[in-house]
Amino acid sequence: TSILKKVNLKLHFFEFNEDLWSTIVRYKNTFDHFHFYASFMVNDKASIIKIIPLHNDHFDYHIEECDPLLSQTCFVHIYSLPFAFDTLHGFISCSELSSRSSFSNVRYLYSTRALLARPIPFELLTRRMPNLISIDCDFSFYHECNTKISQIIFDQDIFNYVSTFRFIPNCSSKDCNCFTLLPQLLDQMPRLQYLITSKDPLEYVRHPLPSIKRLDCQQCNFGSIYKLPEYAPHLSMLFFRDTMSSVSELSDILSSLYMRIPSLKFVSIEAYRTDYSNGLSCGKIAKEALVCVRKKDNRPRHLTLFCEHGIVEFFLENM
Repeated sequence: TSILKKVNLKLHFFEFNEDLWSTIVRYKNTFDHFHFYASFMVNDKASIIKIIPLHNDHFDYHIEECDPLLSQTCFVHIYSLPFAFDTLHGFISCSELSSRSSFSNVRYLYSTRALLARPIPFELLTRRMPNLISIDCDFSFYHECNTKISQIIFDQDIFNYVSTFRFIPNCSSKDCNCFTLLPQLLDQMPRLQYLITSKDPLEYVRHPLPSIKRLDCQQCNFGSIYKLPEYAPHLSMLFFRDTMSSVSELSDILSSLYMRIPSLKFVSIEAYRTDYSNGLSCGKIAKEALVCVRKKDNRPRHLTLFCEHGIVEFFLENM
C-alpha cells in the first residue's frame, strides 16, 4: 500500500524522453491521487503524439508550437486528467487547448514566450478559464512577417476577476505596435488592481483607471507621472525607472504624488545610473529631495527613504 495518497508533480522546461514518461505513467497507476503537469522541450512533436495517444484517459496535452521558419523547437504541455492546477503556461489560443480538458480552475495564465509570426487570440478565454485572476503576456512577435495584422485578437467578453495584468512585449522590430492594443485589454479588466508594463501606459490609455492600486512600468517619464493623480486616483504603490538626475524635479514629483493621491503609500524608483557628472549620486539626490518634500506639506513630512543598489524607495512610516 502506498504511503503517499496524493502527489502533485510539476516539471518545467525538461527534455522529453520515454524513460521519464514511463515513470510518470507508473506514478499515475500507483498513487490514489496523482496530479501531473509538465512543459517539455521537443524537436519532434510526432514522437509525443505517438507516445501519448488522444484516447489516453489519464493524460492530455497541448502543443505550444513555434513558427517553423523561426524555430524548430516546440514545447509540449502534458497534464493528468482532470487538470488540477491553478496555473497554465505557454498559452497561444483556446483552439490549441484540448477540448477534453477543463481549465475552469486555472487562475494564473502565462502566454507563450516563443517568437511568433501569428497572433495570440484571446477569443473564448473567459469561457475556458472563467476564474482567471492573473494574466502574464511576455511575448515576442516577428513583425516583419506581417505588419498589418493585430498581434492579439479579442472578443467582447469581460475578465471579471482579473486583478493582475503583466504586459511585456519583447518585439525588437521598429514596426512593433503591440502597445496600441493595451487600452482595449484594460477595458476588458474592470477590476484590475496591479498593472505591469514595459512602456509608459499613460501614453496609450484613453480614460482613468480608478481600480489600479499598484503600477509598475519599466519606462515612464516624469511628464506622465504628473498625470497619475488623474488616471490612477486610488494608487497605493508605484514602481518606475528614471534618470533621477535633478533634486528639484524629484522633489516636485514626489510632492505632487503624495499630496494629490491620498491612498499613495510607496514609491520605488530604479535609477538608470547611480552616479552623475555633477558629482551627485542617486542616493544623495534622493536624500536632498526628501528634505525638500518634507518642507512642502504635512503628509510628506512622514516620508521615509531607503536607498540601495540604485533603487530608492519612499514610503510613509504609518503604512
